[in-house]
Amino acid sequence: MFNFKIYTFISLGLIAFWYIMADGRAPIFWPSFSLVEAKTETGLLEPNTLVINEQKIKVDIAATPEKRTRGFAGYEYLPDGTGFLYVFDEPDFYSFWLKDVTFPIDIVWISYYHDVVDIAAYLTPQTYPKVFEPKKPAKYILILPAGATEKLRLEIGDEVLGL
Repeated sequence: MFNFKIYTFISLGLIAFWYIMADGRAPIFWPSFSLVEAKTETGLLEPNTLVINEQKIKVDIAATPEKRTRGFAGYEYLPDGTGFLYVFDEPDFYSFWLKDVTFPIDIVWISYYHDVVDIAAYLTPQTYPKVFEPKKPAKYILILPAGATEKLRLEIGDEVLGL
């Protein structure tokens, strides 16, 4: 006797298994649809966009020692919805000062596991030579325009998508 419920359940299970084994990519007959985006050599999703609390932030990336040293020196400001992301090889207590920075910023330290571990908000150039350091090790440091963390309602423990 044909049991429709059992065959439906088995079919759905096979489709789910296929989807999981395909690493989130859709079946062959939908080649233009993919839930998994190609990552760059820095590990970031193209086109260098992070998502925090359902809001997108376009970032410039400093993933090499040379780019990290140069940082965002020369920037006159960071427009709303943008940021500057430092990517390090290993998590550590990376500290920052605002030498040669001409505008106020927020600093967000992000762990290896992509959650926010510390925030320093509304830092002005006048704080130099004070050094700002996270309470926990971070692998990523996101520089945002001053007040952006408040607009994003960003809190310690929040997840940063796109890393």
